Parts: sequence; structure tokens; C-alpha cells
Amino acid sequence: MNKKNLWLIFSLLSIIAFISTSCGTTITITVPSTSTSATLTQSPTPSQTSTPTQTQTPTQTPTPTQTPTQTPTPTQTPTQTPTQTPTPTPTANVTTEIYDFEKQQTALPSGFQAGLGAVTTNASTPKVWSNYEIDNVMSYSGNKSFSLSGNRSTNSWYFIYKQMLTNYDGIYISYVVKGDNISQEDDQFQDCYLGFMFTDSSGNKTFKRNSYSGTFDWSQGELRLSSAELKSVRDNGSRVDFVIFLAMSGELWVDDLKFEFTSLNP
Repeated sequence: MNKKNLWLIFSLLSIIAFISTSCGTTITITVPSTSTSATLTQSPTPSQTSTPTQTQTPTQTPTPTQTPTQTPTPTQTPTQTPTQTPTPTPTANVTTEIYDFEKQQTALPSGFQAGLGAVTTNASTPKVWSNYEIDNVMSYSGNKSFSLSGNRSTNSWYFIYKQMLTNYDGIYISYVVKGDNISQEDDQFQDCYLGFMFTDSSGNKTFKRNSYSGTFDWSQGELRLSSAELKSVRDNGSRVDFVIFLAMSGELWVDDLKFEFTSLNP
């Protein structure tokens, strides 16, 4: 093989290499050792390697998490207690009587009476009565008070009383009282009090009272009769009197005497 043939072969190879590179085709050249002709064997252009189709695993739609359906608890309608119409509270009607003795002109307060309350064993002698009066010197308020007094020689004792009506639901009495050397001497009775005296149809007497003795300054006092007590008096046909009584030596003063009579209006 001469130089000319070699150059041609080299040139041909260069062209083939260029084409192969450009086209992506592999060309096999067999050069026989004894011949100047060259047989070109072209390998078939391989199909372009395609990216293998990926089998896509179908995306599974996730089963939605089911929130458990809660059966609603039925709302219980509370049982309503029927509204009760309140019973109207009875209105108290209070009648008041006040004795402050300021306008008192007689020895006895208006509406009061005096009676014989006690007689001591020396009553066979000429009677010596206890004393009651409106005192213009001693008082708790204002200038006057009511007083009862007696001494060792006294043998007949007054009691001062006022009859109470019983057709009420309550009676309340308030007052102030003062004592000077109230004490029992000889055969005197140990009685000095303000209170209620109950007299039944047979003339028997019972008491609800505040008793006093000794020497003491002005002090408050009160007495009550309840609706039940007044009903009992009415049912039994009894009588009730408010009483001021002294049957011992000494002196008792009463001031600011007040009565409250309560009735209920439905």
C-alpha cells in the first residue's frame, strides 16, 4: 500500500469519525492486509436509548380518616317547676298609745283604774293606803312621771290597772322604771312589778310580769303578748289587765309608757 492510498484511508476515516460523532452511529472499518479496498460495515444506528417508561404506581387516594360520628346526646329540657304565686305577706296595722304623763292633770293616767291589790295583817287597824300620783319632780323624759309608794305603816296597797282588749294579733308594751329602796318589811307582800294579769272565768289569776326591788336608776323594760297567747285568752273567756303594783316599802317611778296593738290585714 502506497502513501497515497494510506492518506485516502486516513482521510476517509476522519470523515467517518466525524459523521459517527455527529450522528451517534458506530461504523466498523475492516482493512484487509492484502487489499487496498476497504469494506465499510455500518452498524445499524441503534435506536436512541429512550428513558424507560416508569410504571407509576397509582397514587392511592388516602382513605380519609373518618371522625367517629358521635350520636349527640339529646338536650334534656329541664322540668320547670311551676312558678308559685307568693302568698302576700299580711300588712301589720299597729295602733299606738303613749303615756308620758306630761299633760296628766289627775293622779291616775287616762284609761287606768285603781283597785285594792293587797291587805297586810294589820289591816284591822285604820287603813293606811299606799300612794300613787303624778310626780312633778322625778322623770326620765320631760318633767313628769307616775309613781307608787308605801312604807312600814302601810297596810292597804293599791294596784293600778288597764284592761287590755284581746282582739289583736299581738300586744307590746315598753317603759322605763326607777326604784328607791324597795324592800319588804314586817308582814308586807314581796310584790313590786309591771305585768299582765290573766283572770279566768272562775276568778283565778295568773301573771306574766317583770319584778323589781332595791334601789336602781332608770332602766328599760318591755312586755309582750303573742297571737297565740291572745287567742288562748279569747278561747278561755279570760280577761287580761296591764298592772302596776307595789306592796312593799319604797317608791317606784314609771315613765314613757307605750302600748302597741298589732292587727294583721290580709
